[in-house]
Amino acid sequence: ERALALDSTVSEFHQAHGRILCDIHRYPEAEISLRKALALDSAHLPSLFALGYLLKELYRFEEALETYDRAVAAYPDVAAAFGHRASARFHLMTTQQDSLALIDLRHALTIEPDDVGSLTALGNHYLDVPLFDSAAYYFDRAIILDPNDATAMHNRGYARMQQGRLDEAIGDMRESLEMDSTMTFAYNNIGWALHLAGRSEEGLANIDISISRMPTNSFAFYNRGRVL
Repeated sequence: ERALALDSTVSEFHQAHGRILCDIHRYPEAEISLRKALALDSAHLPSLFALGYLLKELYRFEEALETYDRAVAAYPDVAAAFGHRASARFHLMTTQQDSLALIDLRHALTIEPDDVGSLTALGNHYLDVPLFDSAAYYFDRAIILDPNDATAMHNRGYARMQQGRLDEAIGDMRESLEMDSTMTFAYNNIGWALHLAGRSEEGLANIDISISRMPTNSFAFYNRGRVL
């Protein structure tokens, strides 16, 4: 804010301001800052990425897709632009958009085979299909490239749980919490994996932690009922 007060003509200042506002969930103000950045530079890639992320957080998926379309048009050689656009397409949940999202992700990986975002997005897609072996494969690749990606670590654990690899699954999901303690939903999945491993009391304790920290998580209540 002090930087902007000194010079409000720099896109990067507005973009950084918008990202911080988004991180602390002040979404309307964040959107204003990011759109100011894009008014100054309509092809400012970090602002396009940040605005697309914000719109997804607000469930405005069509607008997010339009924003990522702009990023792809301006930067057709940037893998992340295709990866982000794919994520918006998946959120629209139509057969056509799912197919287009897979095309985007595969194209991203032809540009940059080690694009972590695209690898993670493919892993998430195969979790939803579900094809858990494929999901675990893509999460493995993403984690090798970025071992500090808490979401990829958790989701690999979830895939491993579905494969019956329960000890590895529990290890992954616990490690994800060490990386990012705000991922309280992980306690629910750890609890269910512990239950499947025959450690129901320990599992129930973890699900209770999930409920205490995120009382709106309906899946945690459902799993608690199943364990009981």
